[in-house]
Order: sequence, then C-alpha cells, then structure tokens
Amino acid sequence: MTAIEHQLSGQAGDLREFSDEDCVVLLKEGNSSAFAELMRRYQSRVYSYVLRMVSCPDDAMDICQTTFISAYRNLEKWQPNALFRTWLFRIASNSAIDYLRRNKLYTQVSLESVDGTLTGGMDPEHQYVSSARCSGMINLIQQLPPLFRQALLLRELEGMSYAEIAQALDVSEGTVKSRIARARYGLVSGLDQMDGVESVR
Repeated sequence: MTAIEHQLSGQAGDLREFSDEDCVVLLKEGNSSAFAELMRRYQSRVYSYVLRMVSCPDDAMDICQTTFISAYRNLEKWQPNALFRTWLFRIASNSAIDYLRRNKLYTQVSLESVDGTLTGGMDPEHQYVSSARCSGMINLIQQLPPLFRQALLLRELEGMSYAEIAQALDVSEGTVKSRIARARYGLVSGLDQMDGVESVR
C-alpha cells in the first residue's frame, strides 16, 4: 500500500482532500474513483471554457467529453512536474482549436496585424475592467481571434497565471501577455463602438 493509499484508507475513501496530482497517482495505480473525482472538479470548468471558445452547447459538451477521454488515454504523458489542471486545459484548448479549424471557424491572426497602440494614455488593464460591465462582453469575446480568446479565457475564467497559460498553450509567457493585451484592447475597442452607437440613439 502506497503512502497515499494508506492516507486514503483512513478517510473512508474520500478523495476530496487530495490534490489533483495525488488523484492522478491513484488513477495510475488503478483507482477508478480518482478519475471520477477529477471529472467532478473540472468538468463544468472545462465545459464553460470550451463553450466560450466554440459557442455551441452541444459541440462544447462533445469536446469536453473528448477532452477527458483523451486525458484518460494519455495519462502516461502527464509529467508530475506540471499541474494536472494546466495539462487538462492544454488538451481542451487543442480540441477546441481543432473543432474551429474543421468547421472553418478558425482565423489565424498575427500579433503584428493587431494594432496594440492604446490611445489616451489609459492603462489597458484598468480600461478593460471598467468596461467589463457591458452586456455585450460575451459576444465581443466570441468575436476575438481564437488564439487571443483562449488566452484571455484561461486568464479571466480560470484565473491562471501567465506561466500556467504559457504551459497550457505551449507558447512563451511573452506571447501570452501579448495575446491577452490585444484581446483586452479588442474588447475595449468593441465596447467603445457599442457605447458610441448607444449615444446616438
């Protein structure tokens, strides 16, 4: 009996006190309940993230299920020095991008093609936060280029650090920061346009 299993036996099979990584260890040792616990923790979160990427509830559920099946089948590829959450969202991100490409909904946009110059000397972070109350925010997020959208969602929806997002998307931290900054700028620009339309009505 491993140290984790010994601890588990004293808690009447309750996995809620165990870390994600401990659950993965148990799963590798044949404890199927550990996978059910990981799904309990992350299924709704992965679904919410994917839904905001693909905008279709049924397809989002399919991608969510595919994500967990892929994670289960490729568990040996998970490295203990990486957070399970980060690894899981990398699978979800790749699955969502594959879906968008298959359905011709994916548009590759280079960072250089997006105007990153913010006018008025206003901090983009503060401007983004102050504008986030707008009811059209969800629609604007869905209109962002997928690469920008996924980085922004991992930051705002999942609360990941830049380092975690970089690991999840397999890019540098600098790229993550650039994508998020440009996503926020795109949202602010969209909100400004919406405000302008409202003001002339």
